[in-house]
Amino acid sequence: MVDPVRIRTALAGLWLACVASSTPAQAPMAPPLGPHDASLARCFHHAADGPDVALATADELLAAPGLPTAVTLRAHVCRSLALSTRGDAAAAEAEVGTVLALLETPGLAAAERPPALAAAAGVLGAIGQWQRAAELHERAYAEAREQNNMPGQIAALLAIAQIQNSFLDDPALADTTLREAIALAVSIGREHPMLYYNLGYNLMLLGRNEEALPALDRALALAQQPGPPGAMESMRARIDTHRGVILHARGDASGRALIENALVQQVRLRDAQGEAVTRTHLGRIQRESGDLESALSNVDAALKLAETGRFVREQQQALHELAAIHTALGNAGTALELTRREHALATGQLRNQNLKSLAGLQSQLSQDVDRAAIDRATRVRNLALGTLLIVIAFALGIAWHQSRVNRRLRESGMTDPLTGLLNRREASRRLDADLLSAAVGPGRRAGVLMRIAVDAFGRIVQTHGNATGDRALQAVAARLRALCAPDDLLARWDDGDFVVAAAPRTRDEAQALAERLRAGIASTPSTLADGSALPLSVSIGVVPYPFYPQPDGTSWTDVLRVADRAAVLAQERGGDAWVSIRGTTAGIDTPIETLLQDMDRARATGWIDVASGGRSPAAHGPGTA
Repeated sequence: MVDPVRIRTALAGLWLACVASSTPAQAPMAPPLGPHDASLARCFHHAADGPDVALATADELLAAPGLPTAVTLRAHVCRSLALSTRGDAAAAEAEVGTVLALLETPGLAAAERPPALAAAAGVLGAIGQWQRAAELHERAYAEAREQNNMPGQIAALLAIAQIQNSFLDDPALADTTLREAIALAVSIGREHPMLYYNLGYNLMLLGRNEEALPALDRALALAQQPGPPGAMESMRARIDTHRGVILHARGDASGRALIENALVQQVRLRDAQGEAVTRTHLGRIQRESGDLESALSNVDAALKLAETGRFVREQQQALHELAAIHTALGNAGTALELTRREHALATGQLRNQNLKSLAGLQSQLSQDVDRAAIDRATRVRNLALGTLLIVIAFALGIAWHQSRVNRRLRESGMTDPLTGLLNRREASRRLDADLLSAAVGPGRRAGVLMRIAVDAFGRIVQTHGNATGDRALQAVAARLRALCAPDDLLARWDDGDFVVAAAPRTRDEAQALAERLRAGIASTPSTLADGSALPLSVSIGVVPYPFYPQPDGTSWTDVLRVADRAAVLAQERGGDAWVSIRGTTAGIDTPIETLLQDMDRARATGWIDVASGGRSPAAHGPGTA
């Protein structure tokens, strides 16, 4: 994504551009404010690079008597940016309310409005309030367009790029938008390091690290230009974080050092969102190097920072990395809980998405297309036309995104919330589609179905309670996920039962998988409420699909009934075992119902082959399957 805190910093820089003298190609900017200009410049320079300095400067300004409304407005805009950088989401949101109220003051210069609206939208977007942010972006763009305010249009492009990435999840489209913003900034002599930083960061998301590094280097060069003391420190730290990530991926040891130094600076500067991002990156590197204790400490801290600041994307990133760390630590239940939290956060965001304001922006942009087709006289206007072409593509993406939102919401109803595996309904749908369409022929099986029952699950719940039963199911699900192939279908079927549908396997491969699942679950206990170990075991029924060597029209549901009977046989042997049942050519005309009624007779007459394995001695002997 394009990081909202970086967007806010760019908006602060563009606000400064708006109060500077304009070039002939620009419409008039906001008027200078005399003795207050220096203080305001200091405030905006530090809004993302030293929020405490910015807040102190703004508060000093606001304490002065008789302030012009424009000075009061800009001071509150600066406060909202600084509070958001510091991670104080509630206070930042309150400041946005003050800014919006001040914008209604009669007599306020029109040029004050677009950058103030854009900055307020950036703050709201950073804390996940996309509906309100989109409404303000629409207003900011419309007013900047009417005023031919080039810095305001650049700010609008940055905001659109943020939506394209964070809202539409389309970094490729954001790449085009960011490049147009840079071209427009160059044309009016208003380059800003944030433009190149966001381009580099976005290229990293696209996996184009070799292109990202020059963009980040350009951002760093701009951020190192002379300015007020302390200005751009936070910017340089963020650049170092991502330059470090690229260098580390190359195998360059200096990459980690850059990241660690960036973290020191972000802690000092109280850059909460930047610190959260850096700690998560550093935690991933520490996990990969085996330093799980340090990784856990860093990513735990990142999650706390992201939660306090209501930085939704950073929360998701931290939860994802924490799940990986706990998996490496062997804490399967904790890892699954973290994954559920990440999933719930993403689903909550999807449910809250409302595209009405984006549709309004689409309407504004469509009107601009007609207007731009008539007036193309100057280079700046040509660049603006390019801008419009980008936002047309953005607008066309809205309907596509709505369908993606609907798809993701459907997917959220496909999984079992406790284990994260497919639920029974979705697994049944996929089995209907996949097994019925599988190419099968004489001697070829489409796959293997397994019914896996947690031994004595009812007694576990009765003795230790529902919470312990839940942890047991999570532990089993985690082992299944770890031991099965990525393309295998895994589902929670009933209270203590699971189903696995594996890819085509020979008899020996299917039995080896069953043994691996049995042994893997037996070697990984769950936990009781007091933290002590709770041994687990399972009974597994293993049956091929089709059941007979030649396809005979037997449904997968009937095959699963045979797998269920095989799991019961494994439980009758004492559990912690598997039983495999396969139909033979001799029994191909025998209905499944007949087999289920008398399995001993079916085996004795040679209609089925039975094999078994596991801890318990074989009740039927080591038959051939």
